[in-house]
Amino acid sequence: MLQGNYLVFDLESLKTLLKKDFRQEFLLRAQAQMLTLLICSAGFPITAFAANADEPQFLSDVHKTMVQDNWAECAALGELYLRKHKADPMGSAIKGYALLQQYQDKEALPYLNAAIKGGATSLPPAVAESHANNLWSLRGYSLMRSGKFAEGIKDLEKSLELKPRTCLDILNQRIDCLNVGAAYKKMGQVQKSVSYISAGDLMKKQYHHVFYPPLKNAAEAKFNASTLQAELRSDPKSSILMCKYAAMQMYMKNWNEALKYLDRTIAVEPYLMPARLMRFQALKRLKRAADAKKDLAVIQKSRDKAGVNVWAVDQKELSEAMRL
Repeated sequence: MLQGNYLVFDLESLKTLLKKDFRQEFLLRAQAQMLTLLICSAGFPITAFAANADEPQFLSDVHKTMVQDNWAECAALGELYLRKHKADPMGSAIKGYALLQQYQDKEALPYLNAAIKGGATSLPPAVAESHANNLWSLRGYSLMRSGKFAEGIKDLEKSLELKPRTCLDILNQRIDCLNVGAAYKKMGQVQKSVSYISAGDLMKKQYHHVFYPPLKNAAEAKFNASTLQAELRSDPKSSILMCKYAAMQMYMKNWNEALKYLDRTIAVEPYLMPARLMRFQALKRLKRAADAKKDLAVIQKSRDKAGVNVWAVDQKELSEAMRL
């Protein structure tokens, strides 16, 4: 079922789906967020493409179609661009992705192949919403959906080799794990299937602990914050580290310090609703109600969108924050 613009499995659904027919196993779940900018994952860089005068307008037009989930129009734009700029990796990536979203895997694969061969590793920035699926992951998924499990697994394993540097990277790699697990299940390799599904489950916990670390006391939070500061000096653009550090500061009630790093996190991942919830809490503690309401409005708007919101905030946490 195609609901939007992001490939998503949740663990419980996958465990059930593994018992069903293959056609039901590989679902496309999604959410159409309200954002107008994709900050491309630093963990999945895109090779610099040769700029041309048509590129800015092309990206703008593509972005509009993706916001509207108009994948037929998106594919048409990619085709027109490729006619003028033959074998352009960006055009190929866009065309391949748009076709994949329409379940046209046979047609999508040549474009994804061309994009990867041309040096692209992920979708270009500022054209899609709230996801940074890299091309290894996209092509691997398309191959699996075409019944080419072994080939698809190879691509997804390449995706899993990349170090996650944003919270979205963790979610993307979790999806990769679950998809590989489903493929191994279909191939009759149950032990490998369970291993990858378990890894996906651990990634879900890893993602949760970025925002809600299991801390015993303030001393532990202070020690962890000190360690994270050292890690941030060597990797200052990692939104995972920024958000973890902010969570430690939240635990110690250092609201201003937490807010500084939450601002940085959201600048990188504006669709990251748990980070927005944390910032909402910090702003309320600092008596900045007007600013807090802005984050709350974004959170509530995202919850009203159709599809599965993999960045959805925990309802209990949201309820507690509302009472601050």
